[in-house]
Amino acid sequence: MGLMIKVRLHGYLIFKSGNDTGIVEFQPVESLKIIDIIQRLLKDDSYLSVVTINGVVENDYNAICKDGDFIEIYPVFGGGWKLEGG
Repeated sequence: MGLMIKVRLHGYLIFKSGNDTGIVEFQPVESLKIIDIIQRLLKDDSYLSVVTINGVVENDYNAICKDGDFIEIYPVFGGGWKLEGG
């Protein structure tokens, strides 16, 4: 048996998922894709902004997850300030 795939949700995605901790583990299966995890955890993916696998941004939601992967899913975020001259 391989290592689990750990998923951490951030911000209000924790609330949207109905998971109190924001951390979920999945058994690795041969064809588990990021989109499969998103669909299991969230009813609506329009709240997503950034997905990382092992700290690297992944834009392809059809990427296959592997044993021991650490996936983080971030919501849409904004704010900040305008820099002078920008």
